[in-house]
Amino acid sequence: MSKKNLSLLQYGLLIILLALLVVIILVQANPMVAYPSRDGGFYTYIGSLILKGKLLYIDAWEGKPPGIFYLNALGLWLGQGTRWGIWLLEFVFLFGAALTGFNLMRKLWNNGAALFGTVIWLIGFNSVLGGGNYTEEYPLLFNFIAIYIFWKSLRSPQKRVYDFIFGLTLALSFLFRANNIGVQISIALTMLIVAVHKKEIKLFLGKMVIWGMAGLLVLGAVCIYFWTRHALGAMIEAAILYNFSYGGAQTDIGAGLHSGFLRLGYPAWIALAGYLLALYILVRRYVKDHTIDEITLFLAC
Repeated sequence: MSKKNLSLLQYGLLIILLALLVVIILVQANPMVAYPSRDGGFYTYIGSLILKGKLLYIDAWEGKPPGIFYLNALGLWLGQGTRWGIWLLEFVFLFGAALTGFNLMRKLWNNGAALFGTVIWLIGFNSVLGGGNYTEEYPLLFNFIAIYIFWKSLRSPQKRVYDFIFGLTLALSFLFRANNIGVQISIALTMLIVAVHKKEIKLFLGKMVIWGMAGLLVLGAVCIYFWTRHALGAMIEAAILYNFSYGGAQTDIGAGLHSGFLRLGYPAWIALAGYLLALYILVRRYVKDHTIDEITLFLAC
């Protein structure tokens, strides 16, 4: 067997392994063995109402952006009224996130590091999935795409298509929950720091304009949809004002970190070790030759 064919075989086996891991994780969301969680079940219920012609935020109220409800409606349509369609979408989104992250890590480091990193974050995710179908679950795909696009843009900073795709991921993550855009904010902060360091503010501002255009394309279409149905005000009040107010009420960061480490277990400690290592490498390199590695800076943000 040639080296190329052997490499393809290894990659194929790794993809199969990732798919099996995702299936194992999603057992807790499998309609044959599990009931829907409280929140996930409510999203499914509202999705069923949407399929019956009901209007979100008017006929059925919930304080989340519309993405999760219309995705549930799509899943129910695919599953002909059963939760199997939603489970299929969960698999597609989670497998897509795992595969995107794996491909990025293998290009940054190697297959071993990529497999280790992917398995660790999937194990951590398994402990917080809570039965599946949550607003934090689906945007993982968009967030990993954003990181991948960020890496690609470092290699070709003049390619505006990367900036446009990045803006799309930001808007799509926002449509599931406003605080799901933390990854995109970290990437933007990284780019800003590097732009200031390299004195490339003009280039950074140009990227921001394209991010905004892409984001407005998605969010504007959503706003127009609800505006034509006289529900734009209700959507803004529920999905943005209420959501930010509800999220801002939880300000005990220390208690949240403590609870998170207890819930996640050893994957959280591995992540903390990786963060501290990235911070050390970043500082050491800057002290040595005053250069900044963008990926390391992002990991330390």
